[in-house]
Amino acid sequence: EDLCFIRQAEKALRGGDNNLLLYCGWNDAGEERRFMRLLNCRDGKISPKRTAIEYLRWQEATLRRILEDAEALGDDSALPRLAHAWLEQSDAYDERRWLDYDRQARAREELEQFLAEHTAVPMAPEAFSQFSRRLVGLVNAIRTFPHDGQRTLGAAALNNRLAQLELPYKIQKTTDNCEIFCVKEGGRESCLNRLKPYYRRECAP
Repeated sequence: EDLCFIRQAEKALRGGDNNLLLYCGWNDAGEERRFMRLLNCRDGKISPKRTAIEYLRWQEATLRRILEDAEALGDDSALPRLAHAWLEQSDAYDERRWLDYDRQARAREELEQFLAEHTAVPMAPEAFSQFSRRLVGLVNAIRTFPHDGQRTLGAAALNNRLAQLELPYKIQKTTDNCEIFCVKEGGRESCLNRLKPYYRRECAP
């Protein structure tokens, strides 16, 4: 909608179509009266402001920056971030300045410790279910994922949560009927390779 207004107004200004600008300004029922902002009224005459084109270009550049930042950030913080930048408060969205930063930092530390303790530890399905429920609680203490508490999450869903929190851990499992789960850290070898003795013992026919 905003880009449409900019295009329409710029076309009228460049074409010298003052009648269109006046018509749009007169019939603009919105609170902002955006078309009226582009016009001067002096001595009974209405004419475009000399800075109207520059004003529209600034609006378009700002809008595009907000849209690009919103897509890159994946949240609704693009506009307030820009406002803080205008106020020379570039660190206003540094997570260390958030009111709950200390709580989140402790929750993240607890989550990483829990994952480290379970790295390369073999888990049969029952043990994995307990692990999953505990992991979901720790993850949601940092970031809430709706409906996580309504079911026991499998390896794929848990890996999705860990990836979104940018944690260097991945849950792996065997692919046959005898399911064994384990936690792999970072670039290390598959944790399943380290569990072969356990796997042969527990899953032997």
